[in-house]
Amino acid sequence: MGTLDKLERKARRNPGGVRIGELVHLAESAGFAVTRTTAGHYVLVHPGLRATVGVAEPHGGGDSFLKVSYVRKVLSAIDDLRAGEAAAEE
Repeated sequence: MGTLDKLERKARRNPGGVRIGELVHLAESAGFAVTRTTAGHYVLVHPGLRATVGVAEPHGGGDSFLKVSYVRKVLSAIDDLRAGEAAAEE
């Protein structure tokens, strides 16, 4: 099991214990790109999705944990991508 698998398992088990760098790394590994950052707000886009995912860095910087809703949004988008890939293979 690789580092990304462990990171995804961690995010799914405890979405309140994920930092911004970990979430961005997980999203980028799934094909997302950070299109812009402004004042601690990250905008993630993926060519296979029509919508963008916005994530705000918590007060306190990169060592603070993200809100659970941001982590769940990114994980949901990754699940949607995987479901679309599985449907395309059938």
